[in-house]
Amino acid sequence: MKYYFFKTMICILVLPSIFFSQNITKTIILDNYKTINAQNSKNINDKTLMQKDLFYKDVTFDNEQRIYLSDAISKKILVFNRNGKFDSEINLNNDVNNIDFTQIKICSYKDNLYVLLLNGEFYVKLVKYIKGKMVQNFELENPSPIDRNINVTANNDKIFVTIAPSALDPRYYEKGLVFVYSTDGDFLGRTDYFYEDENGRIYKSTGDKNNYYIQIFEAPKTKKILMTKDLKKIDEIAIPYIQSGKISNQDRWYYVGHDEQNNIYVSNNYKVLKYNSYTKLKKEIYFDANNIRNNDLFITNNTKIRCDFTGKLFLLELKIDHKNEQNFNTIILQID
Repeated sequence: MKYYFFKTMICILVLPSIFFSQNITKTIILDNYKTINAQNSKNINDKTLMQKDLFYKDVTFDNEQRIYLSDAISKKILVFNRNGKFDSEINLNNDVNNIDFTQIKICSYKDNLYVLLLNGEFYVKLVKYIKGKMVQNFELENPSPIDRNINVTANNDKIFVTIAPSALDPRYYEKGLVFVYSTDGDFLGRTDYFYEDENGRIYKSTGDKNNYYIQIFEAPKTKKILMTKDLKKIDEIAIPYIQSGKISNQDRWYYVGHDEQNNIYVSNNYKVLKYNSYTKLKKEIYFDANNIRNNDLFITNNTKIRCDFTGKLFLLELKIDHKNEQNFNTIILQID
C-alpha cells in the first residue's frame, strides 16, 4: 500500500468508541468436502500444514448466497448452497488445459464468477463463468506477468485487478496500480481506487503514519477511467492507528466488501468497520480471532473476512473432524 501525507483533511469522521459483542451466529460445514490430510503430520494441530492449506483457498458468495470455494490443489471451484450442502463443481483442468497455476482468486458479480489464475502471485489467466459454464478467457494488459496480481473485484459492470510492482517504479504509481476492464474483458484504463458502487461513487484506501483512510469520491462525468486526484473528494473516514507512528498487526486494515445497501466494510482482523457514505451511519463490530480459538478450530491472523450481498460477514477456516482426526473440515463462520 502506498502512503500519503495530507496537508488538509475534509469531512473526517471520528469513529465512536462503540464495540458490539463478538458473536459467531452460524458455523457452516461444507458438505462432503474434506480438506488436507494430516497423516504425515506428527501433530494434528500442525499450524504450518493448516496455513498452507488455507493459502490455496479463496471464497466468495453470489447474490443468491451460494458459496464458491476455490481449491488450487485439486484445480477446482466447488459450489455450495447457503447451508453448506454441495451443489456442483467447476473442474478448471477441463476449461484451461495445459495451464500451470498454483493460486486461484475469485469474485462474484451478478450471475458471473470471475476466476484469476496465478502462478505464485503472477498472472496466468482470467476466466469468466456464467452459472458454472466458462464463457470467456481474458488476456490482461501489460505489465503482466512481471507484476504480482494481488486482488480481483467486480462491481458496477467493471472488473478491477490490483497489482503490486515487482520492482519499485514511480511510473506505476503515477499511472495507477489498478487495471480496469469491462465485464466483457475490454481494457478501460488504469487507476488508483479499488471499488465503485452501483451509483458510481468511488472508494479508495490509503494512509499516513497516523491513520488509515477510506476516501469517497464523486462519480466522474465521463466514462473514462480517471485517477482520484482528478476527482472531487466528498467524504473521508479516518481510523487512527493504535500505535501512532507505527503500523502494528492491528493497524493493517483491508477492504472486506460492499453490500446491496452500499455499506462498505473494512477489517484489521480484530474488528470490522461498517460505514455508509450516503446515510453517514457507522458501526464497529468487534471480532478478535484469538478469542475464539479452541482445540477444534484453527483461525489464522491473516485470514480475510468476506462480505456477501446482504451484508453478512464470513470467515473461511478449518475444523478438526473428530470422526477421522487425520482430516479437517473446511468451514465458513458467519460473524454477526
